[in-house]
Amino acid sequence: MDFKDILCNYNRIVIAGGTGTGKSTLASACQDRLVIQTDDYQHLAWKDVPQAILDAVKDQSRYLIEGIHVPRVLRKGLTADAVIWLSVSYKPLTAKQEQFNKGLLTTFEDWLSNNTKANVIYL
Repeated sequence: MDFKDILCNYNRIVIAGGTGTGKSTLASACQDRLVIQTDDYQHLAWKDVPQAILDAVKDQSRYLIEGIHVPRVLRKGLTADAVIWLSVSYKPLTAKQEQFNKGLLTTFEDWLSNNTKANVIYL
């Protein structure tokens, strides 16, 4: 399934993955719904970002959310029809970025272990 098919088949989509995996690039191809980039919430305290995103989509029936906060927002109860996980970085990463990506994956896997019926698409 390619991204165009995903957009046609699902209303509430999230794109998650580590630094440099192409989340923002993929999301930029979406023009048919609200698109939220979690980087736009950097002005908030780290702990406040998930709730701010949940509030932003609470009355939306179609959205795409992308960014490093997605696993945390999912754990806070975000509803998603499709979860896209991007795992390959397309640029060299620093040791700190690699460690951060491992933490994101751990958070994602924790959420997934409690949501075994989630529709996860690995690209």
